Amino acid sequence: MHMVRLGVQGVELLETGRITLPVPEPWLGRLRDLRQGEKTREEALEAAESLEHRLDELVRAYLRAWKMP
Repeated sequence: MHMVRLGVQGVELLETGRITLPVPEPWLGRLRDLRQGEKTREEALEAAESLEHRLDELVRAYLRAWKMP
């Protein structure tokens, strides 16, 4: 759950420049389901992988905007 939460918050930070607490819906419900074991390990890993790809895209865009190698 924490791995997915950090991904969600990282994406939000890079997209908006802020982090909303508590995590807004629909992610709040999804995170709660993960914590309570209502989602499988595979579902958690899929969400984390998707968020990791989005974070990578956002970081590359940030670096391009600031013309960093």
